[in-house]
Amino acid sequence: MITPEQLRQHADWLIDGSGQRIEASSANLRYADLCYANLRYADLRGANLRGANLRYADLSSADLSGADLSSADLRYADLSSADLRGADLSGADLRYADLRYADLRGADLGGADLSGAIGNMREIKSAQFDQWTVAWSSDVLAIGCQQHAITKWRNADPRWIAAMDSSATDWWSRYGELILQLIDVSPATGVVLEVAA
Repeated sequence: MITPEQLRQHADWLIDGSGQRIEASSANLRYADLCYANLRYADLRGANLRGANLRYADLSSADLSGADLSSADLRYADLSSADLRGADLSGADLRYADLRYADLRGADLGGADLSGAIGNMREIKSAQFDQWTVAWSSDVLAIGCQQHAITKWRNADPRWIAAMDSSATDWWSRYGELILQLIDVSPATGVVLEVAA
């Protein structure tokens, strides 16, 4: 388990090199509470972070390759430039996470919640349309808090759209076709997400 002293030492290492970088390769941090932790540049290769609370954590440029982040709470986490190659992010809560420049090659994002996430523009792409962030993978489109298969959005019944939000019908009539065209001309690659039908 990462201790408060290790976090302090890591912070010192980040600031002036006097501390020690967290290197928790193959560490068992299952269900650890690391909310707001500064783990920038941490070596967490192969670490077990299953179900960990990493809300608002700074994991920018961290090495999380092969890590188990399944069911982890990564809401608002900074994962920019993180190495997530081969990581298990199945069922992870990535709402509003920053994935810019993250390497997600071979990552398992099955059932992950991408609502409001900022994509890496390869495996997960994103854009902002008025008040709602739009994020998509190769098969899933998340708009605001709604995440469904792209095919479901393409065949959307107007009543289904209207039931989402009082302004959803007007918003979808303005942006829906544009978003689907954007997905067609700039598809996400490499990651398959699973959602309920």
